[in-house]
Amino acid sequence: MQAIKDKKWPVVCALMVFVIGSLVGGLGTRLYDRRHPQMSPPPGVAIEKAMKNMQLNADQQAKVKSIIEDTRNQLRDVRRDSQPKVMAIRRHSREQMQGVLTPEQMRTLEEEMRRQGYHPSDYRQER
Repeated sequence: MQAIKDKKWPVVCALMVFVIGSLVGGLGTRLYDRRHPQMSPPPGVAIEKAMKNMQLNADQQAKVKSIIEDTRNQLRDVRRDSQPKVMAIRRHSREQMQGVLTPEQMRTLEEEMRRQGYHPSDYRQER
């Protein structure tokens, strides 16, 4: 009887390690996903995938690709042209915040913004 218990012990230990590992891995993945949300693919990638599923003929493909390229160029130009105004608005916002928040609160805000992908220098100077 003791020999059977001795043989089962390693199996029970291995099973416990597996279960605990699965739980910790699942929890770790969930925490990671909360802190690092997945970004959606760029619009062009989604459209290209859709195009494959729509079974477009060669003429349609060429026209759709031309539309996509034209749209990208227009949006790039709008972003470039609006960038100075966006930066001015951000700087003004930061100046207003500095008038309301304490230096410690301002540091906390900047740290949180860094975690979310923004950089305080975005609000201080033109690129």
